[in-house]
Amino acid sequence: MPEEFSSELSQQIYAAAESAFKEIKRKADYPDYLTIKQACSYMNVSRTTLNTKLIPAGLRMITIDGSLMRFSKKTIDEFLEQHNN
Repeated sequence: MPEEFSSELSQQIYAAAESAFKEIKRKADYPDYLTIKQACSYMNVSRTTLNTKLIPAGLRMITIDGSLMRFSKKTIDEFLEQHNN
């Protein structure tokens, strides 16, 4: 294998691994069930976008006693994966 190709391949593998580890750490920084504010931060969207775009598109919210609202991190990840174009 040519040295230039080997070096480029190593750099790409390193960059991919670094990106994957950063994503794992980012996800670990959040609890399994997120408040509205945490959910917005986790998805990097505004509360308006959450309320007007994502929830109407099918993002499910857990409501406890009619007022306590949480989003499952797993549900968010699945929703985003399904809507990844």
